[in-house]
Amino acid sequence: MTEAEYRPGMLYRDILDINERTATELGIWHDRWWVGGYDLGIAFPPDWVGVSYFSGGEDPGDQVLRPGMVMNHEFNFYLPNGSGIRELIDTMIVTADRVEFVHNFPVGATVVS
Repeated sequence: MTEAEYRPGMLYRDILDINERTATELGIWHDRWWVGGYDLGIAFPPDWVGVSYFSGGEDPGDQVLRPGMVMNHEFNFYLPNGSGIRELIDTMIVTADRVEFVHNFPVGATVVS
């Protein structure tokens, strides 16, 4: 869905643009709950979130994906008529040459109307 377009060194702003474009093409951008991401660590009590993040509708400044980062990526949307929420939450690892989403399931979206 979006993983193939992510690259080390890219601006968070570009990630947000990719996320919005993808959700718009799927016809679900208007149903978004939260689309964004943040760096992870082994202990950032009480919420496990570090200081580096990107969030739809916010200016991330000049932050970039750097090799060595481990981040959460969230693509969360309300179901039709606000009848629930669908969360797609992945962990992504940034290496010197790629951004890898760490999961064992096929990537794709099924739009429920």
